[in-house]
Amino acid sequence: MRKPDDLNSVEKILSEEEEQERSASGPSYLTGANSDHLRQREREYRDVEKHFVRQYWLGEAKKLVEANKKKIRYLTLPAYFRLDVTLLDKHNLIAHVTTDSKTVLDVAGFETDPTKYGRMQNQSPTLQLLGCCPIEDAILDANNKYYQELHNLFPFDLINLDLTTSLTPHHEGPFSKVMMSIEEIMLRQAGGSGQWGLFLTFRNVLNEWEQDALQKFLDNLQDNISRFPAVKDAFKDRYQHSRVEKLFAAEAEKSVSQAVVKWLTDRAHYYRFKVERLKSFHYLRQETTPSYRISKLLLVFSRKHLPSDEIPMKQVPRQSWMDENLVLCVREHKFLDVGQLLQGKQRSKLKREIEELCSLVETESGVSVNLGP
Repeated sequence: MRKPDDLNSVEKILSEEEEQERSASGPSYLTGANSDHLRQREREYRDVEKHFVRQYWLGEAKKLVEANKKKIRYLTLPAYFRLDVTLLDKHNLIAHVTTDSKTVLDVAGFETDPTKYGRMQNQSPTLQLLGCCPIEDAILDANNKYYQELHNLFPFDLINLDLTTSLTPHHEGPFSKVMMSIEEIMLRQAGGSGQWGLFLTFRNVLNEWEQDALQKFLDNLQDNISRFPAVKDAFKDRYQHSRVEKLFAAEAEKSVSQAVVKWLTDRAHYYRFKVERLKSFHYLRQETTPSYRISKLLLVFSRKHLPSDEIPMKQVPRQSWMDENLVLCVREHKFLDVGQLLQGKQRSKLKREIEELCSLVETESGVSVNLGP
């Protein structure tokens, strides 16, 4: 596994070889998860709140098609009802490819539950790649049966990491498999051109974070505020604070989301990507005990090239657009509360659309998918 750069203090801590080895040897989040939990997670894919945010995904997908002048190649965790895939395909945004004389959607998807995976194999239209394993394993483990096939499909136009855990679960150490996967995704995406989008969902629960990692994320954000006056002004305008610790004390989940956006921006810069657009949402999952906060981030990147008079050394030479991005990642982190945005009539409309999309997923025998409870 590659070692991340020394771009900032977060990377120095999170990329230590010892932590990487401990993380790589740890089990997946879903290992040992009980069936009740998995069924609960499946129902969450049909949440109105989740589908509300999908409308923004749809808008960004349309912009990507327009900007790149081609339909999208999509990497996702579709779940049994694969609402995101069906929504994008309904709007004719996903590319179709022919393999073995059969036309399929240009989509790679992963499912961890073998039973769901078995049933999903018979759904139509067919995905180009449907794997049965955690997506992190398919990205990181060269011995994984899907590793090479997935590797060959990069770069993608849209990548949806709809996680069921925090960004750094305790059992994986500070530099988690998810973070390693994001690092590897950035590397593989660097071989493409045009714009591409990343949708990242994670459980924003403080006691689920590896605490050293969380502190380094927050310190990394504070370091930028301290070093760049424009970032400090943007942070104060957005949060009415100039210290991350004060924001954390007042609104911990918001500060965590902002710190994750900052880390993603840093990683993008290392691989010479500029953040073009950013949206951030959150909502409370109250159907579970205890309830918890979900964070959803949407970032669109474009590939940048160094000027011919710049000589790359250990670090990427600083560019003016990088400094502008540091301001943008604070200014545009609005952390919108989906629960407050949703209105009664809108809820009803979204529920109807969810049912419609579920009904569009059929088995190859032509029998509609059973929606279940």
